[in-house]
Amino acid sequence: VQRYPRLSATLADYDRVLKQRGALLKSARARRLDAEALPTLDVWDDKLVALGVEIIRAREALVRDLAGPIADAYASIAGADHAPDA
Repeated sequence: VQRYPRLSATLADYDRVLKQRGALLKSARARRLDAEALPTLDVWDDKLVALGVEIIRAREALVRDLAGPIADAYASIAGADHAPDA
């Protein structure tokens, strides 16, 4: 989160949307998920997917950013003859 400060807000939004979606599903289950709830569920699903994509991309970027330093640290500990295949 510190490396990508905007991610903190995205994670909070994701959590909020997930809770809202869960509340809708719980409410819909109590009234047997009528057709009126489906468009609302679609809206929450779309928002959840969009936020999830942002989170995944940020995590992929973090993995890419850390790959070099981690490989260097591993090589300094394990030695060149145990270097991971690239």
